[in-house]
Amino acid sequence: MTLKDDVIWADGVPITAADICFTVDAILEPQNPVTWLWMAREELSGCQVVSEKVALVKFVERPAHHKDTLNFAILPAHRFESTVIPADHPIKREVWGSTGIHARITDRRAIFKVAREVPQTRYRIGEWEVRDGYGVDDLLAGRVDGLVSVEIDDYPRVQVEDDFALKSFDLRTFWYVAIREEGALADVDTRRKLDAAIDRLALRETTQWIDPDDANPPVEFISGPFVQSSPHYNRAVKVREHEPVDLSGLTLRLGIPSRQNDDDPLLLEALANQWRSLGADVQSTVLEGVDPMAWAPTKGSGGVVDLLIISAEEPMRGFERRRDHLFGTDGKNNPLGLSIPAADELIEEGRTARTDTEQHDAMHALHQLLHEDAHALFLWKRDAKSAWSNAVRNNTIAPGMYYTDAAGWRSDR
Repeated sequence: MTLKDDVIWADGVPITAADICFTVDAILEPQNPVTWLWMAREELSGCQVVSEKVALVKFVERPAHHKDTLNFAILPAHRFESTVIPADHPIKREVWGSTGIHARITDRRAIFKVAREVPQTRYRIGEWEVRDGYGVDDLLAGRVDGLVSVEIDDYPRVQVEDDFALKSFDLRTFWYVAIREEGALADVDTRRKLDAAIDRLALRETTQWIDPDDANPPVEFISGPFVQSSPHYNRAVKVREHEPVDLSGLTLRLGIPSRQNDDDPLLLEALANQWRSLGADVQSTVLEGVDPMAWAPTKGSGGVVDLLIISAEEPMRGFERRRDHLFGTDGKNNPLGLSIPAADELIEEGRTARTDTEQHDAMHALHQLLHEDAHALFLWKRDAKSAWSNAVRNNTIAPGMYYTDAAGWRSDR
């Protein structure tokens, strides 16, 4: 990484390659907690200072998207005694930043300020504040200018207003059913019958809000969270034809984690009832305290069910690096213990590929394998949306960069 000459910290100290390497070392420090940086922790192996403005960042293996892995905020090394960051360090309370925006963050709010010397215009937003506890009522009444996220049921209220708009950003929630491939579910034909028995159109209609006139609905059917170049990618795959197959004699234990059930309280019983109507004996249950998307979920936490409804929320490229967690043997987000040797081989082939073409070929083959043999029952994806007053313009929204890009936001007020 090469730094520009004019980048400084909030206290006027120039940023150097030492700050970059200090940050990499802090990410890799096991005593420091990580949130979305867990992907960087998995892929980075170290950092070496080459010169004052050049740092050599080292990876464990050739990364598919190295720029995404390096998309983390730099820490001011001169403010710390070591790479172990104390929980009570004042950096949590003070204004710091290296992107042109500095933030003062507390438990209840964050205040952002433009830090660099830039030409001021009447349209430039120089300072703004983010707070918890506001909703669509506050937006429409003018008490706030935007909402970071909007519940799907509130979309219509924003869409009918001329002065407000919904904006999509690169954060998707993929919903699918994970399978414990034991007993009857070890048989591929049984899994295919279950997949065919799902009436996805009816399921979406009864559990999701969909505007029939929306050309780009927020809930789209999927065949898996894979690279868009795959011939089996979401938009290239027709919804599986619903077949009224005979499920008589099949006993199923279907579950959903409580967090996902709170997001979609109608989905568990709606899916269970579809299978029941075709003769299956389905026991449905909400699992308390189970989060299959946690960094290190307890293995076997979903042991009381054979099928588990899961929602996985990530930026698209986050999924591209998370396939081994979702579908690999001993994957960190594989609560029902899915183990497919052929899938493991393809995941490893993709991980060690030397070219993008080789990596994509491996992922296309993995996509086809999971899709055709119904190792997971894919439902749909939901795009996250923000809601904004039309007075706020040029506000690019991306996970991990939501406020990094805010220096370019403008206001018509």
